[in-house]
Amino acid sequence: MSSKAIESKKNSLRILLSNQATLISRGLHSQEAKDSYAALSTQIADLESDLAMLAEIEARMAPDQAAAAQRATTDATVSVAERAASVAIRNVMPSFLPVEDNSRENIRVALRSLVRHGLSEARPEQRDLLTTSDAVGQAVIAQAYASEFLTYAKDYYAPLLNLVRTQYGTGYGTKITIASDLGVGASLVSENGPHTETDPTFSSHPVNTDLLSFGEIRFSNQLTADSGFDLIEQVLKPMYSRRFARGLEKAVLLGTDQAGTTLPNQSTGGLVAAATTTNSATASVVAADDLEVIYESLNDGYHPTAVWVMNQSTRNAIRKLKDSTGRYLLQPNPATGALDMLWGNKIVLASSMPSIATGDTPILFTSLQDAWFVYLDGGLRLTTTVERYAELNLASLIGSVKTGGTVLLPAAVQGLKIS
Repeated sequence: MSSKAIESKKNSLRILLSNQATLISRGLHSQEAKDSYAALSTQIADLESDLAMLAEIEARMAPDQAAAAQRATTDATVSVAERAASVAIRNVMPSFLPVEDNSRENIRVALRSLVRHGLSEARPEQRDLLTTSDAVGQAVIAQAYASEFLTYAKDYYAPLLNLVRTQYGTGYGTKITIASDLGVGASLVSENGPHTETDPTFSSHPVNTDLLSFGEIRFSNQLTADSGFDLIEQVLKPMYSRRFARGLEKAVLLGTDQAGTTLPNQSTGGLVAAATTTNSATASVVAADDLEVIYESLNDGYHPTAVWVMNQSTRNAIRKLKDSTGRYLLQPNPATGALDMLWGNKIVLASSMPSIATGDTPILFTSLQDAWFVYLDGGLRLTTTVERYAELNLASLIGSVKTGGTVLLPAAVQGLKIS
C-alpha cells in the first residue's frame, strides 16, 4: 500500500477519534448516542488492526528495502499521543453505559483480529491477550473474556453447570481427593475415658480429559469487516455458549457426546448411572409418593444444597400432581413467580435428562457439588482457518474444549426410575 493510502487511513483514524471525543463531551445519554459510540469504537479497532498489519508486512520486506520499510512502518504507526487519546476517551466512558471496561474491550479487539487475520503473535492485541498452544495453532481465549462464554452458557443454557464442582487447569488431567464424613457427630467422653478414632472416608479420583469439538463455523470475510455487525457478541458468544452448554451438560448427565458416543474420560453413564434409584410405584407414571420416597432417601446432610434435576417435559408432568390436601406440589416461587421449587429445593432443568419412559431415570435429587466433578483444561479454544477458504472470500472458526469428569460421592445422588 502506498504511503498516501496509509496517510489516508491515519487521517480517518484521527477523525474517528475526534468524533468519539465529541460524543463524550456531549454526553451519552440517549440510546442513539450509545450506539454511535459503540460503532465508532468498532471502526477505530478495525483501523488500528489494519495499520498494525501493514507494519507487520513491511517489517518482513527484503533487506535492501529495510530503510524504506522503516519509513513506511513509522508512517503507518499511529502516534503515541493519538493512542493515548484513544485510551483516554475509553477511560472517561460513563459508568452507566452497557459497554465493557478497557480490558474486556481490548480482548474483543484481539478476538476480532483473530477472526479476520488468523493467529499471529506479531499482532500486539493478540500477543498480549490470547494464549497460543504450542502444537495445533489454537488460541485459548483469555480468562477475562472466556469467563463470559462460560457464564453465558451456564446462566442461559445449562444452569446445572453452576452447581457441579469445577476445576480449571492447564495440564493433561488432575487428581481430586474427597472425604465423606456424613453421620459422624459428637460422643460423650467419660472422665479419664479415651477418645474414639472416627476418621472420614477418603477417596481419590484421577481425571483425564477428552477433546470435545463444537464444530466448524464458516462466515464471509465481508461480514467480519462490517462495522455495524459484531460477530463476536451477536454470533460467536451465544452460538458457542449454547454448544458448550449442551455438550458439557450431556457429558455430565449421560457420559456421552452429542451423538451418544461414550466419552472415555467421563464416569460411565454419567450422573444418571451413578444414582441410587427407586422404582416408581406405577408403570410409566410419576406420582407424588414416588417423589417423597427419593426425597427421603437422600441423606439429610445433602439436603441444604440438593436440587431436583429433570427436563422440561418431566417438570410439566409434575406440575399437574397434587398432595393429599389437593394442593399442587409445585407452588409459585414467592420472589419470582416461577415454578422452580419443590419442597424448598430448586428444580434445575436439563434438556439432556431422559423423559418419562419405562426403564429410564427422568428425575434426580442430588447435591451436585458433592456428586460430580468437572475438569476443564485450558478453557475454550478457537482455531482459525483464514487461508483454507480464501478463494471463496470465507474464513472459519473451530471451537473446542478439553474436559473430563467423575462421580464423587454416589450417595449424594438419588434417582427415580420408571417401572
